[in-house]
Amino acid sequence: MEDIPIPIPIPIKNINCRLVKSMDNIKDVGRDSDERCLPGNNELQNQQWHLMNVGQNSFSRQGGISGYDLNLWAAHRASVLGENINIGIVDTGIWLEHPNLLNNVQAVSPGWNFRTKNEDIRPINNESHGTAVAGILASVDNDIGTKGVAPMAKIQGYNLIGDEVEQNYTNWRKSHGLELVNKASNNNAFNKIYNLSFGSENTQLEPYSLIQVMKDENLIYMTNEYDVMYVKAAGNEYKDYLYDGMYFFTSYSLLAEPYNIPVGISTINDISNNFYGYLVVSAIDAFGKISDYSSVGSNIFISAPGGGYGEYGPAIVTTDLPGCDKGQNTTTGDHINKLHGGNKHDPDCNYTATMNGTSSAAPNVSGSIALIMSANPNLKQRDIRDILIKGATRIDEYYPAIEGKYYYNPDNDGFYDTYTAIEPWERNNAGFWYSPLYGFGLVDVNKSLILAKTHEPLPDMKISSWIDTSDDKIEIPDNGIHIVSSITDVNNLTVESVQVNLTFDHERMSDLLVKLISPSGTSSTLLSPHSAIIFSSEEKSYDDTSNSTLFLSHKFYGESSEGDWKLVVSDMSKKVEVYYIDDFYSTLSLDKDNQNPRIMTVKNNRVNGILNSWSLRIFGH
Repeated sequence: MEDIPIPIPIPIKNINCRLVKSMDNIKDVGRDSDERCLPGNNELQNQQWHLMNVGQNSFSRQGGISGYDLNLWAAHRASVLGENINIGIVDTGIWLEHPNLLNNVQAVSPGWNFRTKNEDIRPINNESHGTAVAGILASVDNDIGTKGVAPMAKIQGYNLIGDEVEQNYTNWRKSHGLELVNKASNNNAFNKIYNLSFGSENTQLEPYSLIQVMKDENLIYMTNEYDVMYVKAAGNEYKDYLYDGMYFFTSYSLLAEPYNIPVGISTINDISNNFYGYLVVSAIDAFGKISDYSSVGSNIFISAPGGGYGEYGPAIVTTDLPGCDKGQNTTTGDHINKLHGGNKHDPDCNYTATMNGTSSAAPNVSGSIALIMSANPNLKQRDIRDILIKGATRIDEYYPAIEGKYYYNPDNDGFYDTYTAIEPWERNNAGFWYSPLYGFGLVDVNKSLILAKTHEPLPDMKISSWIDTSDDKIEIPDNGIHIVSSITDVNNLTVESVQVNLTFDHERMSDLLVKLISPSGTSSTLLSPHSAIIFSSEEKSYDDTSNSTLFLSHKFYGESSEGDWKLVVSDMSKKVEVYYIDDFYSTLSLDKDNQNPRIMTVKNNRVNGILNSWSLRIFGH
């Protein structure tokens, strides 16, 4: 392998970056301000582009583009660092003794290990994921290694993810602060933020079962009664999906870069991504574009740095398991990144420069929220959401609509119509810009803190009851024709979010395009075709008798709920669906002619599908 270039010099003097008493002492807190610098003398800080992107390459082959970061430099200069904020990290565990984490572990308790049923939250089996997440979020600013987004926040670890952990409702509740993990020692500190950098990959629509309803309602209770915020990764399945130990992807996900029809949509990856209480985050790279793996959809609230893969472009530099024999950074094997293998900047291999994914984007948002909370301790969680929305930066403003083709004759590619699978940036009737790729935009901490100073608290939350359609069952023609069903809302709320509960019968769910249209005419794509939903509604792998599933959309923020809501459903394919399968992740960039991947085909539905029923509920004020 050719040599990887040494990191470029950083053109900003962070070592001499002067602290200020208040952000009011900084005239311009923007992404390209002349006053822009990041205080701290940590060895690897200047390669942490997510904190301040100046085009550094983070030990990869190519640097990013300046300004595409969290824009938190002014907050850090004003010593807004997440002080007095407790954060729970639900993950694979945290290496407690890491020099950048030890002093930020909560004194009352480090957390809970659901595998060993004690407070030793150190990971086993070389599981470095949780330690990397913890470093992004709250690495101590101690002149060693890296710096966290919120370097004075206190963290707890909950080892809920991994082998031999029982994934039951009780453990879920304990990991989310709904129950004490150990009543004898009363060791569950009251966390204001929970970071959840994990998810699942479904190949059929997951039912909105009783257990999922209970979880959804639990989170609504915690967010509204205790102002707890839950930040969740959107998923990493845009181009490929893990099924039965193999990666599979479609021809639609192998089209020309940078945008193509996603095989893994965040709304279907994991039904919990559609819970109101989860703030779902997509990932961007150091060049200001959606990371090519990041799942997208109508449930994306906001975007944050997640990075690339660390070889040809920057990933995230963060904490790793200690020593050169475990974690992501070892002395064995090929090193795609110049930091790895015992670099002079990190001779003991305590850090990694290849962490990425929406797993990285989520703690970037959790840390950003901690900064806002620490500076404004009286803000309610809905007010923080509102501030994040209004402060976000609209990036990649002119990306085109992601379109697909509907062929009238499955044996003749000559006649087709195009349709929008994923919409571009669009402005809703209340004036808010929204994108299924970026949500309301890229987090901007400095701007959010400025907005918080004059923010008027939102009125109390109002949640409508589930409103059912009065329409009978509707057949879904297998010819691209739209069917429309309506619901009339008379609550006249100002919308914050909308949940939709759908019940389908269909032999090939991946054909379906589902859109929700508000009374104001704003259209939000809930489900796009050619997805990973390869099984029919009749092939169930869940212990549930319902075909209902849940979706969430934030696109209608600020609009009035009153009037007719329309659900538009279309079957957009008659062709045999072809999925390319391989055991190796490297096939993401495969040349089909040379690599000869295995092929799985899914035949067209034999009969028309049925929309049995649907309902919606409005979260607003």
